[in-house]
Amino acid sequence: MQQPQLLTYADITEVWAVTGAATCNQLLAEGWVLLGVYPLTTVAKMTLGGPDRERQKQDMQHYVRRLVGYVVGRRREMAA
Repeated sequence: MQQPQLLTYADITEVWAVTGAATCNQLLAEGWVLLGVYPLTTVAKMTLGGPDRERQKQDMQHYVRRLVGYVVGRRREMAA
C-alpha cells in the first residue's frame, strides 16, 4: 500500500483566493491543493416597489447571499 505524501506549507509556492467553484475545481484538477474555505456572505437591499419613492423605502427588503471563497496553493515542483 502506498503511503500518502506529507504536504507542508513549505511545499506551497503560490497561493490564490478564488470565489468560483468551477475555477477551484479546475485548479485542483491541475494539481493545486485546497488550503481553506472562507465565508463571503453579503447582505444587500432589494426594492420591490413602483415609482413612488416612499413606497420603495417601505418595500425595501434585505436578502443574504451565502457564498464561499476558496484558498488554493500550487505545490513546489519536486526534483526527481
